[in-house]
Amino acid sequence: IYGNQSGTQSNNSCNYEFVVVEFTTDSALSVQHTAINVSASPTIPVSTTMTAVDTTQSMIVFGGHNHNADDNAIGDEEFDRVRITDSTHWEWLPGESPNTGTQDIRVQIVDWNDSDVSVQTGTTSMTTQSTVTLTNEVDFTAIVPDRTMLLATYYITGTSAGNTDLIYVHGVMNSSGNITFTRGAAPPDDFP
Repeated sequence: IYGNQSGTQSNNSCNYEFVVVEFTTDSALSVQHTAINVSASPTIPVSTTMTAVDTTQSMIVFGGHNHNADDNAIGDEEFDRVRITDSTHWEWLPGESPNTGTQDIRVQIVDWNDSDVSVQTGTTSMTTQSTVTLTNEVDFTAIVPDRTMLLATYYITGTSAGNTDLIYVHGVMNSSGNITFTRGAAPPDDFP
């Protein structure tokens, strides 16, 4: 997890909870810890190279981004997502291009290097509705929910910066393996 504000703006108290996971040397797991630095108003999305991975056994973990000290308002550039686009590239896409100065975007590329691990990736869109549901075995290859993790990032454009009901998304997987993203509504049938 990464968050930083460069400059002299005053900072409020912030509490983190974290988990550190380490695998033994017998594990085939490989993790690339990487970051990109983007200047003000970059062309988005921003794509960058990485060491080659097997995309069916790899995932990206978003570590966050820092803000330039001149950025003192919440806008679409605060809502960003990352994804692996092919075996040698990952991509960062904010809701709009940051306009106040440079920022660093940090990720971890996790390659399990294990045929017992299956990673599926995809995209879905939420336009004006408050709920989008993806159905197990219809919208993606069948999964077993009690052996599956859901990790998601998103970006948003055209926000009302103060309207958190519209900009914060909640994603859950239920016991049938269906995945639902909601905003401005109570989450459905959480995984038991």
